[in-house]
Amino acid sequence: MNISTAWFAGTPEAEREKRALAGLALLDEKYGPDKVNAMDLERLDVRWNADCPLGQVSGVGYNAALSQVGLKDDYVAKPLGLYPVGSSELRRTDDAQRLTAIFRRKINERRAARGGIAA
Repeated sequence: MNISTAWFAGTPEAEREKRALAGLALLDEKYGPDKVNAMDLERLDVRWNADCPLGQVSGVGYNAALSQVGLKDDYVAKPLGLYPVGSSELRRTDDAQRLTAIFRRKINERRAARGGIAA
């Protein structure tokens, strides 16, 4: 998977969406779309080890799952929307909240397209 680092220059919504879609593509590839679509969207939160997309889908938490999917560290996870970016805690929190909302929306869209019930 070829991942651009252009996201680091700024984090407008379009870039966040690209990052989230890249993360979903990786999760689909590694765990399968059924498992990805089964995420608990009420729990989903990019900031927390067990509740982030990677943590939930892997079942082992973010930190343990990094190596499972072939990512060496948080820096590599950032362009996939699996780790928030920002120069301060406030900016990282904002990025995480916005990424979480995008992941929820995308999973709901996928569920609806498959005839499932959106959360």
